[in-house]
Amino acid sequence: MLQRNQSVAIVGAGIVGVCTAYHLQQAGYRVTLIDRDAVAAGASHGNAGCINPSSIIPVAMPGVLKKMPSWLLDPDGPLVLRPAYLPTMLPWLIRFLAAADAARVAHHVTALRTLAGSALRESLALAQAVGAGHLLRSAGHLIAYSTQAAYDGDIDAMQRRIVEGVVVEDIDRDALRAREPHLADQFLRARYIGETGHVIDPAAYARHIARHVLANGGTYLRVNVRGIAMRDGRAIGVETDTGVIATDADTIVVAAGAWSGALARGVGDRVLLDTERGYHIEIPHGRPMPADVGRKVQGAGSVASGAQGKTFLAQDEVVGAMEAMGLPQDLAPIGPRIPTLWAEAKIFATPMAGRVRAAGTVELAGLKAPANWRRTDLLARQLARMYPALAPTISKIAIWEESRVDAAPRDAASINTPCGKGNTSTETTQIDAPCMPRRWLGFRPSTPDSLPVIDRSPRARNLIYAFGHGHIGLTCGPATGRLVAELVADETPTIDLRPFAITRFQ
Repeated sequence: MLQRNQSVAIVGAGIVGVCTAYHLQQAGYRVTLIDRDAVAAGASHGNAGCINPSSIIPVAMPGVLKKMPSWLLDPDGPLVLRPAYLPTMLPWLIRFLAAADAARVAHHVTALRTLAGSALRESLALAQAVGAGHLLRSAGHLIAYSTQAAYDGDIDAMQRRIVEGVVVEDIDRDALRAREPHLADQFLRARYIGETGHVIDPAAYARHIARHVLANGGTYLRVNVRGIAMRDGRAIGVETDTGVIATDADTIVVAAGAWSGALARGVGDRVLLDTERGYHIEIPHGRPMPADVGRKVQGAGSVASGAQGKTFLAQDEVVGAMEAMGLPQDLAPIGPRIPTLWAEAKIFATPMAGRVRAAGTVELAGLKAPANWRRTDLLARQLARMYPALAPTISKIAIWEESRVDAAPRDAASINTPCGKGNTSTETTQIDAPCMPRRWLGFRPSTPDSLPVIDRSPRARNLIYAFGHGHIGLTCGPATGRLVAELVADETPTIDLRPFAITRFQ
């Protein structure tokens, strides 16, 4: 590893922050991660778990203006705007509608593909390097349609993907049943995108990266960041509740997700960043399995996955082990075998370690509004409709625990220590002792054009921004970290970063 006599402070310990720390450390920099919470305590913990190089279609698309009224007026729709937040959100919404111009959309799609195109390859390589390879899958994902109208309505987005090199496979009803035997009969057809993957525990994945950084000399500071200290056109430290820290940092990186906008504005950089509040629910994916069968499947699945002795299995490992052992599949877990998006409802169902996660919906209400748990009730109803065999389990749930990550890493050894009621982000979920039902609210850091900000601050060359990834933070975390390391080293970035410039908001 190259050694440089320079240090970098990274504000934010989500997936973008820890990937940035990893790449900077590999480039020889001393790194310090700074966050008020634990690693991956926010959207990096609660996302749908998908690593999706084909996620290149911006939210603002031609025709969105016609759709928005029906979305906003439907309390169970995929997009909800709380009326009290409209005045605050208005500048963002105006720019959002402008971004839906056809010419701009084409530009945004191409830019996103340059950023996300290598995502699966980079994620797999990073996971192997930090000992998290067993947490990643590369089996693709499905987009399932319950109406022909929705299938036809997606043609434009699919064509844009195909033009950018994405391979899309049409799946008829019979083939869909064979791939996803538990999916409801209401689904008529699907599209399969094979170049994608998913993580069976997003927070554990991020924590593996952070643990690797700490084990190799990195530092983690858990403090509340209030701003970036500036002097004479340079960032000179990080302002916290107890004073200025990281005063020895040669470069400061802001990768604080939804809280990054306030930090950028604090130094005088204008940015349109708001939150798409997202929700998820989690329920056990297993059905009762005889103890002796469970032990055999556990052992066979652990060996087959290359992680002997691990105490959880994801659904694909359970199914594979049962098939190899000739066991009846009526004992197999219920739910998706690979991540499956219900196109009309905008809900992703993802098989995770010991559980199924249903994630989705967009709520525009900012960072401070209380949670609207009707959104998770909606997700529960939709998941039951997607997988009717899960409906009895869902109908019996009286209490949902709130899913969160509470552990604060003090050193590399403690990074994966479970802490706090409701924590599911460790590697200890067993197939015969699945998680309790859980619900979650988090904040996607979103720009109007769906392009993140990856750029130097115009106010200070040693202040670098890496935020605003919206729905693609997990997907683009490794690539973003690599690009930030190139900026810090004054190297020519491997992609054109002009579309991601913060000055587009000036």
